[in-house]
This record gives sequence, structure tokens and C-alpha cells, in this order.
Amino acid sequence: SRTIERKRRASHHQIKKGMKQAKGAQAYARVRAKLELAVDKVHFDVDVDCKKVFNLVVVQEMFADEGGTFVQYYREMQESGYVFVILDYAAFNAFCHEFQSEQLLLHSFADYSARILAGGKWIDPRNYVRESIMERLGELGPHPVSG
Repeated sequence: SRTIERKRRASHHQIKKGMKQAKGAQAYARVRAKLELAVDKVHFDVDVDCKKVFNLVVVQEMFADEGGTFVQYYREMQESGYVFVILDYAAFNAFCHEFQSEQLLLHSFADYSARILAGGKWIDPRNYVRESIMERLGELGPHPVSG
């Protein structure tokens, strides 16, 4: 089994590698109206000329006590003008489960990132999703069964 320090180093390595890939993708997308993609050897074009581009880095695990470092990553990527989000597998799963439509998911990524940048501090993604659930449930009003 790996030590916590090794896991932390691996996590930061994964994030930095994802950021480097995101920067490369941004440079590619900036000079093209269409992106040529291949998924399972099926090639297709995606029109990105007038679309908002998102940079999503999903890593195996993140450690909440390193939030200050994560905020620095967000600030570094903010310079691109694109939405940037870092999540671990569990948080990505929670976002996809709670925000089930494409529009809700993309809006939540943009809002989550904007809140981190505006506040200058890390927001645990589990708390962000939990607050969203609570807001949604609050809109339903009191439970019809009392007792």
C-alpha cells in the first residue's frame, strides 16, 4: 500500500498533467472552429466556434487539507478564460448524479469554479453538491407526512 505522502504526490502529478493537457487543448481550440475527435476509433467533428470551452481534470483522489494549492491551480488556469474544474472520481460521480442534464452539469461546473475564484478559497465539492441537494429539497416544501 502507498503512503499518504506518495498518494498526495501522485494526486498533484495527475492534476499538473491534466492542466498541461488542458492548456494544449485550449491552444488547439483557439485556432480552430471545429475540433476533430476520435472516440473508440470513430472520428467526428465538434463545432466549438461559438461555444464555451470547459477544462475538467478528474483525478483518482484529492486531499481537502490541500485546498490552498488547489485554489492556486484554479488561478493559474483562470488566465485562459475557460472554465476549469478539478474533481476526484467520487466528486465527479456526485456532480453527474445530482446535475443530470448536460446544461445543469455545465452550469454547476462553471458556478463551482467561479465561487472558488471569487472567494479565494477551496470549496469541498461534496459540500457544493450537498448544498445543491438541500436547495432542491427546500424548494419542495415540507414533507407531506408529519409525525
